[in-house]
Amino acid sequence: MYDDSLHTHIAAVERLADSGLPAPADWQALRDRWQAAAEGHDGGAQAALNHAIVTGDTEADLPVLTTLALAEAQATPVHRATVRNAIAAAVYPRLCELYGTVAMKNYTAAAGAFNKAAQRFTKSAAIVDPEADPTSMVTADDRTRKAWTDALIAARELDAAEPVLAVAAELCGAHTGTPEQRLPLTVDPGIAHRRRLWEAFDSTGRCGRWPALLKLATIRALPDPGSLEPYRRPLPLEVRQERVKGPYVGIRQVTVDPCDAEHISVIASSARAVVAGQP
Repeated sequence: MYDDSLHTHIAAVERLADSGLPAPADWQALRDRWQAAAEGHDGGAQAALNHAIVTGDTEADLPVLTTLALAEAQATPVHRATVRNAIAAAVYPRLCELYGTVAMKNYTAAAGAFNKAAQRFTKSAAIVDPEADPTSMVTADDRTRKAWTDALIAARELDAAEPVLAVAAELCGAHTGTPEQRLPLTVDPGIAHRRRLWEAFDSTGRCGRWPALLKLATIRALPDPGSLEPYRRPLPLEVRQERVKGPYVGIRQVTVDPCDAEHISVIASSARAVVAGQP
């Protein structure tokens, strides 16, 4: 268990390091010691003994190395796994503790990169529809054509920044493994209709999901990953029976979206909050 968690943690930190968000030096040193121990688990003592004998290393303790090599030779895979897991159990919490000193700093940097891309995309989308037909750009003015191109570049930047943001949030203790967690990480739902927002999140196109989302909500990185709460999928549509009014009495089936009532309630709550905030 600890070995798996340790590898997941190391992979996440190294992913951020590759994006220019490094771990503390103490974290890197402990990671290096762990990897050296793990790699030397099979044949480490024998290799050290061989090297000492061949090179005539006078600093090496040959009796100790010989004893370790004998023990190593008799160790079964179960023995090796037991030792490795014991090391991992000690190393993992310490690595988390060391990384915790820069976790929020790195998240803030990742959020900043995401928000810059979001602002560029929003600015371009205010000038031209990012999903506009390419043929319409033939007769468009230079400003419109540039905005159309810039929107695609910004969308690709958002695509690249979003997984980095998610990893940074994970290293702050948040869970971002599901779409229900990723949506609120990158979008402020505001008063958007839940079903329409999820349709936008699942949409694809020239610029991915971002144009559809921007029409309904604000694209932004969640300021505090500790406040991340899943944004659930919409409930299924309901089919209800309604009595037909008029000269002929009858029953008809009507499809009802439970998100409609929720949307009305959210709008009303938002309006009350605005009124309450007025002097």
